[in-house]
Amino acid sequence: MKENPIVTIIHNKIETPIKITSANPIVLIIENTSEFFALVSELKSQFAGEDGNFILLKEDNRISFEKFGDIVSDVFDIDFVSKKIISSLYKKLDNLSKEDTLRLHLNKVNTCLAEFYNDLFDKIDLSLTFDEVETSDLLKTANVSLQVIYDSCLEKIVCYINAMTQLKSIEFFVFVHLKSILSDNELDLLYKHCEREKVGLILIESCANRKKLSNEVAIIITSDLCEIVDNNTV
Repeated sequence: MKENPIVTIIHNKIETPIKITSANPIVLIIENTSEFFALVSELKSQFAGEDGNFILLKEDNRISFEKFGDIVSDVFDIDFVSKKIISSLYKKLDNLSKEDTLRLHLNKVNTCLAEFYNDLFDKIDLSLTFDEVETSDLLKTANVSLQVIYDSCLEKIVCYINAMTQLKSIEFFVFVHLKSILSDNELDLLYKHCEREKVGLILIESCANRKKLSNEVAIIITSDLCEIVDNNTV
């Protein structure tokens, strides 16, 4: 049974609709250097919430790129303490803290803090006041962040994918020039991980210098802007 696409991307310069599934990573090869720069730049800007000609569809409904997907143009720049990740982490934890049991814990924390402040304020001849803390205050004060341990680029990418899917419910990722960094064996492991997690992948490359893996779907835009869809070999 053929898997329904997670999302579909269309663009007026790309004839083939890019149907993203977790089972078949898309390899978009743009051999024309000017088009490569223009399309990747435009796609990055749309992931940042700006306007552009890429259209993202989910079951025929137009959706926003930044809400459902993520683009990594340079895996060396993946930053687990970036504002994007930390703010998503705090928002996720803050929402989880609203559960009844955790609210009781927070109430106990505020009771202890009130006792601490009252004892502290008694030592100075001034009238002082304080606010009760919320979960977001505690997270910032404790400098809560992701503890990420990796020994390879593949592990770093998997850690990033796991973080973004859990914190922001991201459903697909776009990676630029990933085939220049990961071996075929590493790519295969990455593909299997994403398939298990039901995450879609697009790899954007500037040349077809490697044999296509069996589960990849290649869309090739040649130097003279011809378009080839290759489901067998690159």
